Amino acid sequence: MKTKLYILFFISAILSFTQAIAQEPALTANAPKQVYEGDNFQVQFSFDAGGVSDFKAPPFKGFNILGGPFQSQSSSSSYINGKVSRSINISFTYQLGALKAGTYPIGSASVTAQGKQYKSSPFTITVLAASSRPQSNQPQASPSTQQQPSAESVNISDKDLYLRVTANKSNPYKGEEVIITYKLYTSVSLAENSIDKIPSFKGFWSEELGEVTDRKQEIIDGKKFFVFTFRKVAVFPQEAGALTLDPMEMTALVQVQTARRRTGSIFDIFDDPFFTPFQNVEKKIKSNSLVLHVKELPEDFNGTVGDFSVTFDYDAAKQHVSGEAMTFKFSVSGHGNIEMITPPDIIFPPDFEVYQPQITSDKNVSVSGVSGSMTFEYTVVPRSSGRFIIPSFDYTIFDPSEKKQKTTTIPEISLDIAQGKENSGMSIYGTRPVRGDIEYIKTNTPSFKPVGSKFFLSLDFFILIAVVILLFIAAVISFRSHAKKQLDIVGIKNRKALKEAKKCLKKAEKFMNASRRDEFYTEISLALWGFISNKLNIPPAELSMDTVREVLSSKNLSSEYTEQFIQTLNDCEFARFAPKGNAQKDMAEIYNKALKVIIGYF
Repeated sequence: MKTKLYILFFISAILSFTQAIAQEPALTANAPKQVYEGDNFQVQFSFDAGGVSDFKAPPFKGFNILGGPFQSQSSSSSYINGKVSRSINISFTYQLGALKAGTYPIGSASVTAQGKQYKSSPFTITVLAASSRPQSNQPQASPSTQQQPSAESVNISDKDLYLRVTANKSNPYKGEEVIITYKLYTSVSLAENSIDKIPSFKGFWSEELGEVTDRKQEIIDGKKFFVFTFRKVAVFPQEAGALTLDPMEMTALVQVQTARRRTGSIFDIFDDPFFTPFQNVEKKIKSNSLVLHVKELPEDFNGTVGDFSVTFDYDAAKQHVSGEAMTFKFSVSGHGNIEMITPPDIIFPPDFEVYQPQITSDKNVSVSGVSGSMTFEYTVVPRSSGRFIIPSFDYTIFDPSEKKQKTTTIPEISLDIAQGKENSGMSIYGTRPVRGDIEYIKTNTPSFKPVGSKFFLSLDFFILIAVVILLFIAAVISFRSHAKKQLDIVGIKNRKALKEAKKCLKKAEKFMNASRRDEFYTEISLALWGFISNKLNIPPAELSMDTVREVLSSKNLSSEYTEQFIQTLNDCEFARFAPKGNAQKDMAEIYNKALKVIIGYF
């Protein structure tokens, strides 16, 4: 017994000494030395310490970047001299594709930890011709496969760990809200998990419903599961028919106990469960796909969809006078897609000068869906006094819950406009106003013409005819030019792309300064997607990563700019749904990237 204790103390002393002389953290690169043309492979940079920030990868010249960086983290614990120590390893993985045979040098990656910068050693990758591949050659293992055992090798089945996507409605109407819920089911212990692919919602208007961190236990087929509800999205189908929602893909690191093999020696004392080590096993999981069968709206209906009510208000108690502004407010409030509410059709009297309505949106987003109100505020100025009528009008909303249209009739409004000070008695159809009770006799000398002089066929007559013809030609040219611009929908969207993007970026900057993270990422996403939609004339319902990549490439933009724009969209989505590190710093970095790619288009 004493001999065993001495051996145990001796081993502990050796481990303590090894830990004391351990080198400082290092950034290492792991990549295959040789690949073949057409091969897809991984390059991984690992750093054996926590607190990492500002990772910068080297340029991968000669290779196609298929994805990344995918960040993962693993940890291990050790028990030495009665103390438990914990080590952390952070890795950044890139998926690359080999394009052309040759030898390609890869530079150093860098990372910052605790205020100090660390760099990896440069390396080279040789790409061999595809014709030289032996027939029996097996695909080369990626770095992540070399470092970690596969999920199948430890029998982590799809019944122990899986993703499930559900919808609260499977047969909605076009424009109706559908809430999509993402849940992770696990009966095994997880070290961490990361999202590899966020599905695009092609054919839908989507709205993230904030951060969801619901966790509970369920018994499924007699087995206990932890169920994590980590994402909810409200989608509004923009077209009828069968629409498919792509699956989500994730990578999870499962903690698995690995028992030591018994040898009959003194080291079998470590078979105790206390000394049993854990290892992280990578498991790729993919959710189910959903198909929504979207019903068409009633024939000839193209208005607002949802559970809404309307109001139409103005200051009826006030005595209104000509020349002073009046305000009419039309509001639609309730549950549904606030951004798709259509304006009313109001007919104001001809004597009213009507300005473009000011539109105000008050949107509330929660896990139960999207609600709020949209207000159209009309400013009008009566130009004359008298009694005027605003005719009654109808506003129709399709309510999916009742499966029918609901029409609200706004009654006729009669207005008595009193005489104002500055435009007494003047109507747009009247003559000039009288400035007083008696006008003074004109004192200037009138012009006289000789008796018998004629204007017809005189020099002045022909000059007037020429002026009228020139004015008519100029008016026709101006009208055609204006009509052409109004018909150029693509040009209109193109011109307003930068203006709308700057508005969103300005809002995002305010939210960033106020540390309002959710609103910040919402405005950044609106700026990026809205800019590319207007600039490239892509309908919002057809926006996706693949569509943006394809259209940007067709515009003869540089591949570097295209990848930078796509990467900025990815970084925004990942930071939004998988936050890490310093939130304020992440927001500032995303803001600068978004500003750079939007301005860089020009």
